[in-house]
Amino acid sequence: FGRAVGRLLGLTAANLRNKELQIRQVEMQYDLNAAARAQRMLLPPAAGTVGGIGYSMSMRPGRFVAGDLFGVVPLEDGRVCVFLGDVSGKGAGSAIMMATTHSYIHAMLEQQQDIAQIMNKLNRHVADRSHGGMFVTMWIGMLDPRDGVDELQVEFIDAGHGHWLLTREGADAETPAYTGCLVVGIDPNHRFVAERITLAQGERLVLFSDGVVEQKSPETHEEFGLPRTGQVLRSCSSPSQDVERLVSSVVEYARSEQLDDDMTIASIGIACPADE
Repeated sequence: FGRAVGRLLGLTAANLRNKELQIRQVEMQYDLNAAARAQRMLLPPAAGTVGGIGYSMSMRPGRFVAGDLFGVVPLEDGRVCVFLGDVSGKGAGSAIMMATTHSYIHAMLEQQQDIAQIMNKLNRHVADRSHGGMFVTMWIGMLDPRDGVDELQVEFIDAGHGHWLLTREGADAETPAYTGCLVVGIDPNHRFVAERITLAQGERLVLFSDGVVEQKSPETHEEFGLPRTGQVLRSCSSPSQDVERLVSSVVEYARSEQLDDDMTIASIGIACPADE
């Protein structure tokens, strides 16, 4: 009898522990869903026109929350700031750094519009608070639609990001020659220097995180890669097509909606008058 009671008490205790674990899992799921909703609030609409700039974007977290960031910010002088970044690592830590970086850039744009100075201050901010070698790769650009409808100047900084292309329908997508800078958060004394490119009517600037090119095929384990990315973009004629076809191509390549890493894609071009 004593043994039977002991087994019964043991089963009761095990059931209570399982129930407690289930409650904790539900609470954790609720917190993750809330964090994902909060992250989505930081993003601009999936497509739109800001000043003379038309854009389309998509962000897919590899897990519940993402370490990627993207923004399109109109400035009082008529220019538009665009940025896309990727925090190292995965999970909650990267997501918190993503939100911190995103908010810091927005706050800095209220004070000044020199992207080199913004990046210098962001770099020190991240380096002073980053632990365990966490860093951020970033492409940030200042686009000036005031130049006219035929072309515009893009002042940009590539901070160790490297994942961007210029494309137009029927032409090979390519990355213009550029020097680039260090990633954000490694060397607090690094000085960022802006470079320039020209974006012509009909061209799009396509930015993406490494979740695109590094997605592996489950059969061959080969990465999606930059050449395949360019092939997809060759047949596109608008920012929305760039994003939709690239997303669907990567998902098809992965044979799953669940990707290996966060995937963020944005395409930016000069808006046609009918789009404004």
